[in-house]
Amino acid sequence: MPGGLLTQGFQQPGLQIRRIPDRPPLQPQFNVEVMPNPTTAGVHILLDDGITGMVKISWHDLSGHFMEGGTCRVSQGMLECDVSGFVAGTYVLTVTAMSLPPQSFLVTKVD
Repeated sequence: MPGGLLTQGFQQPGLQIRRIPDRPPLQPQFNVEVMPNPTTAGVHILLDDGITGMVKISWHDLSGHFMEGGTCRVSQGMLECDVSGFVAGTYVLTVTAMSLPPQSFLVTKVD
């Protein structure tokens, strides 16, 4: 091509790449157990005795779509979630309590 520049393929603009400074990972400050996993109908979420009041629960599928969620009152350190309406697959359960760092779990729903 006279007077021009002929290129082929994917063209990337000038990139400036910098390292992100390391941060210490957030350590969970409360213990959570989710069982049974895998499940057919529901899961029990067991929390530390020190967790009282309201706990936020959210469910997402693996593509990040919000499935279900809400705020629940902790009763004797345990919550129950019904997932019988979910199709078989793997979901991300996120539990947030008392402004502590959230904890996430992979939960498998089977038929």
